[in-house]
Amino acid sequence: MSWFYTQNEERGDTLIEVLIAITILSVAVVTAQAVMSYGQSIALRSVERTSTQGLINSQFSYVRYAKDRAATGDDAMWDAIIARANTNAVVSETCDANPANQYPRTETGMFFINEEVALDPPSGNIEDSVQGYTFNGSPSRPRSPSDAPSPGDGIWLLARSGGGGSYYDFYAKACWTSLVGPQMDQATSVLRLYAQ
Repeated sequence: MSWFYTQNEERGDTLIEVLIAITILSVAVVTAQAVMSYGQSIALRSVERTSTQGLINSQFSYVRYAKDRAATGDDAMWDAIIARANTNAVVSETCDANPANQYPRTETGMFFINEEVALDPPSGNIEDSVQGYTFNGSPSRPRSPSDAPSPGDGIWLLARSGGGGSYYDFYAKACWTSLVGPQMDQATSVLRLYAQ
């Protein structure tokens, strides 16, 4: 008889307890997924910005190279760069803030160094690598996670003279549609070189 009495006191979980447990587990899973998704978007944006900064640094390297060549008497590339320099103020905003446009700002003297031409100039003239940035009316859009804006397509330089021509400030700018969200992302760096 005691055996029968003990078995009657044993009971399983009720339907409400099971539903509460499932709800708590679901909230935990959704929260974990949201945290992972947020972390992945931060990592992807970091990769985009790092890649873009590398391309900007590459553009600056060519400007320094042109300056160094000018010091040895071969100033064709430097002259082509300086010919684009002016004393106009630099537009502080890189990308157009209007969400309907979301394009790079058009600024006087926009140019870039075409690396393919710089490394192997078809005419033998390295100054041909200094090319005007022609904005064709469509934004630079990365097409896959490994893509980023490129020189001439979302990355450009501006040269501004200062101090009566005693130095030049080179502004490298980038504007692109981030893969993380619909907004435009932008980067700007400055290099100052003194005239000799």
